[in-house]
Amino acid sequence: MVSLVPNMGHGHGPGWNRPESYAFADSIINSGEPWGVQKSIGEADGVATVRLRSDYPIERGTLVYTTGSGYTGDLDWIEIPVDTLRQVPDESWSITTTLPEGTTGWFINGYANGPEGEL
Repeated sequence: MVSLVPNMGHGHGPGWNRPESYAFADSIINSGEPWGVQKSIGEADGVATVRLRSDYPIERGTLVYTTGSGYTGDLDWIEIPVDTLRQVPDESWSITTTLPEGTTGWFINGYANGPEGEL
């Protein structure tokens, strides 16, 4: 499980202030597995798709992308809503969106409402 939070900051404090950290720890302790897992990720013809398994319904998704190059910490990252979010038959979630022209790097975040708040 990966959690990439735009503009989160660095150090222990920012991680302690995020509900994802506690939801992850609780799920590992209680079930031995993370509450959410990326099943696949890909891009074809300018369309990005991510499939996720989640113990909580995915409520929204965002595309985080850049059109720059170089050191990732120096790039401008833009966050926008995704085009399509849907639950698929195997109880996972599919998030699909068109990549803006000139995109050089991207990732998609899926957000769920868990017991700790938005994850």
